[in-house]
Amino acid sequence: MDSLSPIYEPIELTRDGSWVRTVLLYDVAGNLTPATGWTIEGSIRASAGDPDGVIAPITVDPVSPGQLLVKVKGSDLEGIGGDQETIRLAYAIRATKSGQLPEVLMHGPLIVSPRIFA
Repeated sequence: MDSLSPIYEPIELTRDGSWVRTVLLYDVAGNLTPATGWTIEGSIRASAGDPDGVIAPITVDPVSPGQLLVKVKGSDLEGIGGDQETIRLAYAIRATKSGQLPEVLMHGPLIVSPRIFA
């Protein structure tokens, strides 16, 4: 795998909401790069590089060659802080190709706002 340039993308959502984005992977020539043979995993932690473990996973689904669908659900963070509390976390999505070290594909802060009541 060519070296990746990590995408810095802050994520903001409400506890009862979701965040969904399509990520396109391009090579240096500007061509879509299929993620064939890659293992792509995303996780949410209390802070960047936190060794204590994953609070929740991030769903990353290949949609077509060179295109990924990234999904974060506020409901995956139930039990973290109070319903009316804004919490600040960190996330990272890593891509690993067989026999190579993992590289960060996407990362940034994740801010979860209080639940919205009608």
